[in-house]
Amino acid sequence: FLGAGEYWRKQYPAYAQALAGGGVALLYLSIFAAYAIFELIGLYPGAGLLLLISAASAGLAIRHESVSLAIMGIAGAFVAPFILSEFTQTPGDVARAGRSIQLPTYIIVVDLGVLALSTLRGWRWFTLLGLLGSLAAYGSWYDAYRETVSLLASEVTLTVIFLIFVGATTLFHLVWRRAPLYYDHSLMAFNAAAYFGISVGILWDDFRLWMGGFTLLMA
Repeated sequence: FLGAGEYWRKQYPAYAQALAGGGVALLYLSIFAAYAIFELIGLYPGAGLLLLISAASAGLAIRHESVSLAIMGIAGAFVAPFILSEFTQTPGDVARAGRSIQLPTYIIVVDLGVLALSTLRGWRWFTLLGLLGSLAAYGSWYDAYRETVSLLASEVTLTVIFLIFVGATTLFHLVWRRAPLYYDHSLMAFNAAAYFGISVGILWDDFRLWMGGFTLLMA
């Protein structure tokens, strides 16, 4: 499918994009089946291959100038680890502690890909989906592991995600000298508001007296 999409890229661009998207979807499905159904590969190789597929999808999106391919790649990158985790049968506190580190690292790696692609192409829906996926993945992780990870680790992870999307929503306009429009400003404001709201929720019980200073710093 990917080969056919490349072959017909110039002659039939819309058809080629559909073929390439189908190829990316089949790659995601193949890795899922290899891990979850046939047990041919482990969790780490599976996650690594999924990241490679996401990177390939981003490259294809730039080559085809197709935001739909980019959206498919980022959606698959965020959905895949949760699907894989449902089929992970490793019990125990050690495994739980290990997984508490894996997902934030995975989210940050995917977000760095979002940063790179959003800097090259000003695809707002792609950036928005990346931000929503990051926040949803972070929320699921925090809900599952807040009893086992430190408050510092939780807030630092959230801060790194926030700063990556500060870049993802601004660098395109700085590098290419494009004036941001109202929906670009909306993305910037949504990123900041989400970071502020989640941070207050996390820090309120232990650092309530410092929230005024945090609010001033955030402003």
